[in-house]
Amino acid sequence: MRRFVGGILVSLGLVLGLTTLVPTAQAAAESRLAAAGIDASELKPGWVLDGENVVWGDGDAILSFGTAAASNACASGYLCLYDNSSFDDQNKDGVPDGEMIVRLRGTGQHYMSWYNFDNKMSSWKNYMADGVLYFFNAPGGALADGCWPSGQSSYHVGQWANDRVSAIYIFGPTGDCG
Repeated sequence: MRRFVGGILVSLGLVLGLTTLVPTAQAAAESRLAAAGIDASELKPGWVLDGENVVWGDGDAILSFGTAAASNACASGYLCLYDNSSFDDQNKDGVPDGEMIVRLRGTGQHYMSWYNFDNKMSSWKNYMADGVLYFFNAPGGALADGCWPSGQSSYHVGQWANDRVSAIYIFGPTGDCG
């Protein structure tokens, strides 16, 4: 009996020891994001990692990096923000350089810090039916710095807005720049 109990305790100790060595899915995801230069602790809660896409909700917000960003695709119904001009991740040699794209849909306020994208945007596409207000230095002021109309895009926002957008507000179904 003593040998049996001792064997069980040794086995149990090994199992417990091994489970502490196996990283959790969350820890593995955070490690992968850290390798891409993304601090998971600063992201808006509720994210899941799907390959090289950080996804919130049912795809209401998506941060793409690495090869996922290299595709630079912007689907209908989304506002897409790119951290380089020309909707590009600047991978001229065919190797993604770690740049990012944020895709948003739905209505309401979005702080770019939620998506590791504060003051990084250089070009945008608005494939939504809604207009989008953008803000510099949010949440500092209540007045928008400008508006991006539905169906429009800008391959380069110019020095006045480059790397300065810190929040956006997406109108409801009847709103647009007017």
